[in-house]
Amino acid sequence: MRALSPHSWRATLGLVLVLTGSPAAAQVVQEHVGGLRAPAKLFELPQGQLLVAEAGNGPNTGRISMIDRDARRFTVVDGLPSGLHGPRLDPSGPSGLLQSGPRLYVLIGGGDTSLPGAAPQSEIVNPAASSPLFSSVLLLEFSASPDGLPLGFALPSSAHASVAAGNGVYLYNGRGDSVRVSRLVDFPDYVAEPRPDEPRNIRISNPFGMVGSDSGLAVIDASFNRIWKVATTPGTTSPALLASFAPVPNTTNIGPPVSEAVPAGLRVAGDDFVVSLLTGFPFGPGAASVWRVNRHTGATERIIGGLQTAIDVLPLDSSGTSAFVLEYSSNFLAGATGRMLQVDGVRGTSLVMAAPLRTPTSMARDTRTGDVFVAEFSANRIVRVLIPR
Repeated sequence: MRALSPHSWRATLGLVLVLTGSPAAAQVVQEHVGGLRAPAKLFELPQGQLLVAEAGNGPNTGRISMIDRDARRFTVVDGLPSGLHGPRLDPSGPSGLLQSGPRLYVLIGGGDTSLPGAAPQSEIVNPAASSPLFSSVLLLEFSASPDGLPLGFALPSSAHASVAAGNGVYLYNGRGDSVRVSRLVDFPDYVAEPRPDEPRNIRISNPFGMVGSDSGLAVIDASFNRIWKVATTPGTTSPALLASFAPVPNTTNIGPPVSEAVPAGLRVAGDDFVVSLLTGFPFGPGAASVWRVNRHTGATERIIGGLQTAIDVLPLDSSGTSAFVLEYSSNFLAGATGRMLQVDGVRGTSLVMAAPLRTPTSMARDTRTGDVFVAEFSANRIVRVLIPR
């Protein structure tokens, strides 16, 4: 998946899902907080607050916000790398986050690394990208605070080049708290993909999800269709390939015979990873799926099939075959809205839990109530999906 515009080693389940119900959406979906800047990913803190990775609304307006239990928004850090990508000028910036004590790992997407090329659906290098920190993981190391993560920081655009050069930049808030910002890993920004109609054509990187801990990270790239392993030990931060996803069959009678896999959601289930594949054009019915990935070997197997533009998955058991799945759109080419499903990959069943959702991109579970928070990218808000108990 570019910026939003969009051999198994064990026996494969991959059952096609059968829709078994639909909700009264007005009764189960409530706005939790609005006024965000293209929220791309959510992360729940142990105390129940939410961290939000916001892609921004212009050059270097990426932001990490904290939403408290009373649905109040506070800025953790502003001024993070972001840019407007593609002909529709879709925001691309912070696209994943992980908090571990005083450390906050922030994934940065491809931003405005590219410009539209001369041919349809082509891209060329942008010689004046908004930041040199696109397609990277930033490490934010906060000073100790009895109240958790300190708030109220901003990274000046003038400091991006210093961080890209390998330096740590210290920021301070009004209370005298500090945070050190550095770049942990730099992914390839793009690869050349010349076309007869546009020899300058490139494929840009689009990191779009991250899990892990201080001992190591896993990052999906939705454009390169792969999972990277990233060590967090200084001096060993070059990314290593864990797994790649092959093209998937095109389930329509238009376009090429296969579509790109487009891994868009990454989670931990038991000792494995679970990945949702959104797929690419023409976004055929039933083409999207959920896969389990061995975190040690990279071996993959499809565990749920029959989905539509699956952009996130939230496992409900250690196998990942029972899960909440977020669909970006139930019919992408027709401009349909998205929805949240509860799926059972063993039985092959699916229940609609919330619809319609406007360009949903990420979920987080409320550990107190069992409800699910959903980020709506273009609506600039987070909604709460009430789960029956």
